[in-house]
Amino acid sequence: MKVYLAAPIRAPRLGVEVYEAMAAAIREAGHELLSEHPVGRGGDFQEDGLSEGAIFYRDVEWLNAAQLLVAEVSTPSTGVGWEIAYMLARGRPVICVCQEAARRSLSAMVAGNPNPFQRLIFYRDAADLRARLVKELTL
Repeated sequence: MKVYLAAPIRAPRLGVEVYEAMAAAIREAGHELLSEHPVGRGGDFQEDGLSEGAIFYRDVEWLNAAQLLVAEVSTPSTGVGWEIAYMLARGRPVICVCQEAARRSLSAMVAGNPNPFQRLIFYRDAADLRARLVKELTL
């Protein structure tokens, strides 16, 4: 299955290990990772000199090709929210992952969403995230 990984790239609260755990879980479950750009990143950066428009069109192309979206939602991100809504509107499944410590700050638009295509997983740390996500992706 082709999987798009959505994560707040400009949010320093998440450690690199979270992004790496998500990517590793997707691959370990036997899926193809379409969006490698969040892995190993964190903090503010200009993505390989691409313009904002080029990033938008590239990411929409990946979203259109994706059969599943895995989104890290511990830190609020309008970009990640947009990607989640886009996939749900297209009837594609979305798995949202959130650190247990961030549960209180999780958007009600994610936590309260009754859409049957969206699942929400809470995790303690990167190792727990990887284990839970592998399990979810192999069901």
